[in-house]
Amino acid sequence: MTVGMEEQLLISAIRESSARIPGLIHKSGMENAYGLSADYEPSDEAKWADMALAHALERLFIDLITLAERFKLPLIAQRILAYRASIKDLSSLEMWEPDFWSSEIYITLDDYFECMVSMVDGKAISGLGALQSILENTSNIIADRNLDPKNETEINREIRKVVKYAFHGTVSNTAIPKLIKTYKPEFGVPSLKAAVEYKFATDENEVKRAFAGFYEDMHGYSNTTDYQTFFAVLYTSDRLLNEKQMKAEFKGSLADMNWVPILVHGSNSKIKNKA
Repeated sequence: MTVGMEEQLLISAIRESSARIPGLIHKSGMENAYGLSADYEPSDEAKWADMALAHALERLFIDLITLAERFKLPLIAQRILAYRASIKDLSSLEMWEPDFWSSEIYITLDDYFECMVSMVDGKAISGLGALQSILENTSNIIADRNLDPKNETEINREIRKVVKYAFHGTVSNTAIPKLIKTYKPEFGVPSLKAAVEYKFATDENEVKRAFAGFYEDMHGYSNTTDYQTFFAVLYTSDRLLNEKQMKAEFKGSLADMNWVPILVHGSNSKIKNKA
């Protein structure tokens, strides 16, 4: 089964939000001290912890039903709906051992999720795969907004908005300090340990400068533990080169293996003014 960009984004969002639920389970369990006292009266903190957990699980139910519908899996969607209808208290927990709480609801929903995503390609369901898909669709996103970019700043600003929908922790101009100079990618996604660098070119000379800039960035971003994958996106106003040429340039220049080259084509007023 293949999935489109919207499904990839939904899967990535589910993974990101679901990863926070175990922490909410632990918080709720600690605040309520489940099973330690029969006459325990929950505090305000305990009530808030229960509400946060219930809200996160309710959202997970909604997202999984949506995912099942997009994957055209009506039986799974119906089962998840029926399971939700059978639950009275979303914040109910079990204490398996001292200071370790578990949510049967969360375990069941996670099983449903893994069952669905196991049907699709592994790269497509990964956060990095979703981010790469967005970047590869840069020209389409720009065209959908009827924009006429003049530089990489205008482009990355729009793409960053889209990336933020999928990865809420996205940061702009994240700093990677070195001894003499501080390097700043266009934006970073800390949850994926991934950073994005855009370059803009309207002629062959600017293409050469763009590659020189990428190679300088490779040196500047090396030996950082905050980011492990870097996307080098070259936006050209005309078909000045093709994807094979860009990949060959990276390979021939012994570019770092954790750098992913992406070439996109689009229009801009700068080249029109030259004409």
